[in-house]
Amino acid sequence: DIFFFGGDLTGNATVDNITAANSNNIQTVVVRANQVGKKVTFQNNASTFNAVTAEAADGVFVEQTITADTGAITLEGDSNDTADVNDKVEIAAGLTLFANTDINLDATTGGISALGALNLHADRDITINDDLSSAGALTILADYDQGSSGILTIDQGATVSTTNNDDINLQ
Repeated sequence: DIFFFGGDLTGNATVDNITAANSNNIQTVVVRANQVGKKVTFQNNASTFNAVTAEAADGVFVEQTITADTGAITLEGDSNDTADVNDKVEIAAGLTLFANTDINLDATTGGISALGALNLHADRDITINDDLSSAGALTILADYDQGSSGILTIDQGATVSTTNNDDINLQ
C-alpha cells in the first residue's frame, strides 16, 4: 500500500517522529507539497519508514535522520522545476540517511546541500541528480551492507563537493 500525504494544492508538510511501528503496514509514504512556494520538513525527531518519498515545489528540509528500513528514500526539492525561493534539498549537519534499497536526491534549481557532515548509506544504489555540496565530511556508501552490489550515480553535469576541503568517502 502507498500512503499519500499532501498534494499539488496543499501547503507545507511537516514530518516528525514516525516510528517503524507507526509506518510498518505502509509500503511507501509519499509526502507532497507541490504548490508553488511550499516545502516538506523532517523535524524534531528521527523518522523510520518502509520507504519514503518527499517532494516539494520549494524545498525539502531534513533536520532529523531518515531511515527506510525495507525500501528507498527519494527526496525531490524542486518538484515543479521552476524558480521559487529555495528549490533545494537541505540536510542538517551530522545526519545519516539510511535506505535498505536506494537513495535518490534531486533538486534541479537549488541543488542539494548538507550544512555539515553527511552520511548517505544505501544497501543498493545512490543517485545524485544535481549538485551536492557539504559543509563537512561527506560519506557516500552504496552497497552499505556489502550484500551484493551498489552503484553510485552522479548525473552528468552535477558536482559533489565539500566547502571546507573536508573528506569525501565513497564506497
